[in-house]
Amino acid sequence: MASLEDELNKKEAENAHLKEKLKETVAKAQHNITTLTEKNQLLRNKLENLLTPPLIHAFFLGEAQDTSQNPLIEGEQKPENKQYVILHRGERLLVNANAELQMDQLIQEQKLVVGQYVLVNAETPNILHIGEYPTQGSVGRIHEILSEQEYIVEMHHDEKVVAIKGHHAPNQMRVGDEVLFNHGIILSQIARTERKRTLEVLPVDKTFENIGGLDSVKKALLPLFQDRIAYPEILAQYKRNMPKGILLHGPPGCGKTTIAKAVIHELNQSFDALFKHNYELVQLYKGVQEKNVQALTQARALQKSYTDMFGPVQELEFLQELLRVRKIDYAHIQDEEKRLERLLTQKQKAICMYANPGKALNKWFGESERIVRELFTELRDSAREYGFAAVILDEPESILRTRGTSVGTQAYDSIVTEFCRELDGMVPNSNIMVFFLTNRHDLIDPAILRHGRIDLKFHVKRPETPEEAKQIFSVYLNEKIPLDIHEIKKYGSKEKTCEALIDLAVQELFAENKNTQIAEFVLETGEREPMYYKHLLSGALIESVVQRAEDYAIERLIAHQKGKSSDARYLCGEDLVRAARSIYEEEKFVPKGTNQEEWGRTLGESRKIVPRTQKQREKGGRNYM
Repeated sequence: MASLEDELNKKEAENAHLKEKLKETVAKAQHNITTLTEKNQLLRNKLENLLTPPLIHAFFLGEAQDTSQNPLIEGEQKPENKQYVILHRGERLLVNANAELQMDQLIQEQKLVVGQYVLVNAETPNILHIGEYPTQGSVGRIHEILSEQEYIVEMHHDEKVVAIKGHHAPNQMRVGDEVLFNHGIILSQIARTERKRTLEVLPVDKTFENIGGLDSVKKALLPLFQDRIAYPEILAQYKRNMPKGILLHGPPGCGKTTIAKAVIHELNQSFDALFKHNYELVQLYKGVQEKNVQALTQARALQKSYTDMFGPVQELEFLQELLRVRKIDYAHIQDEEKRLERLLTQKQKAICMYANPGKALNKWFGESERIVRELFTELRDSAREYGFAAVILDEPESILRTRGTSVGTQAYDSIVTEFCRELDGMVPNSNIMVFFLTNRHDLIDPAILRHGRIDLKFHVKRPETPEEAKQIFSVYLNEKIPLDIHEIKKYGSKEKTCEALIDLAVQELFAENKNTQIAEFVLETGEREPMYYKHLLSGALIESVVQRAEDYAIERLIAHQKGKSSDARYLCGEDLVRAARSIYEEEKFVPKGTNQEEWGRTLGESRKIVPRTQKQREKGGRNYM
């Protein structure tokens, strides 16, 4: 019995050992199966990746328009699957999108915009993923504006590409702006650095009404910028263009800059009217093309005033010739209409701009000439957009001085040569004008000032008579200024008070006595010519006299408010006399310059000053120069 129990225990132990061994074998087999399964899945994934077509980057252009012509059956719903337009390697493709992307929501939240990257299956046209907005591409320049969304971009070597505007591109872009674009999409505008900004648009804050005196200059300039711009067809009859250059020269503070700002105002006003008239002509031309009865009647009425100019031709031919003279391409009348609409809505136009001559000076070889070329490139871009462009250069003698007079460098000579080449070189610049404002035109190279480059020259003189000085005073001293009530009662009205105060100030400024004499010049005839304060008079000085008088009135009123004075008078004659004497007292210690030609003009064209020798200068005396 005991032996049987021992045998049974032995068999049970063997059985347990076999069970443990079997468990280990099963676990090992399961582990091997799992490992093989993972290896199999990995191999499958690798195989699937090898067989999966590549994803490509494309630009998103927007949702495709529904072009289906089949009408919907009653009760049938419009299909929900939308298609989208992408741009890949310059080709537009119509693709679907993965339903999990929720394209409508992405577009509505502007997480997917025009110009953004999308990942598309290379074999099946399907958008699978959304990418980032590109920040890299080619740099170009806006050459022409076709519409609000389409632009002609100029590349290197004068290559031009028609491109559309991406989401990050600004709404308002003008000709000449530098942009980043890629495969026909303008991605963004490149901010102009100080190095590239050669021209700037000045605010219009002066008109010809703000200029006192200078009647001869205003009489010559006003018709130029009002009438000639409004009637280009009359200029075309004589094969004439606007002047290429205008020189305003004269002593400092006599109104050259004010005239330039007034010119900007007149240019903007004249071109606004011209754009409006041209737009009406375009509308009339389209009406005549469509054989509209009312348009034909208007065209015949307009043609009567141009009979001598264009002769007896059909209405359509007449309008075509009129549009051609006004430099409007009637063959692309729709594009011209959009361009004029765009120009009419612009608040700030880059027709007349300002250039700082100092920016053209650069120590690196060839940089100054490059800046001059960029200046004229920007001018031509504006002229292409508006039909005309002008630039104002203040103190141009700083870079355009007579060749051969520069000491230590030939950079100035190269700038003059480049300026002459750009101004009237092989490329015609009939719609570009240059304004020079200077008080030392004698330093400018004669090649710059010759006719054909600078066609009109105006001497902006000092106010030489009391009447001219009164005209300038009336700009700054008028009824808008608070005047002393006692002065108003004395003269009867504010208008008469202003006239009386101006007479008082002018009388003080034009006084000739020992206190107002500043020098005595020796003429070639041997005569001695005394110089008085009135010979230093300028528009800027008259403005300073009025401002100084206002300061005296302000100080008096503040002292009264503080209880320090019982005098509460507003501006009065005493303030103007005191201001004139105070400013002239300050002018005693300011050098008046040594330009003999300018002083000779002050004394009169027939009288010339004898130049002093160094020995005479060392002795001193009042008859300097």
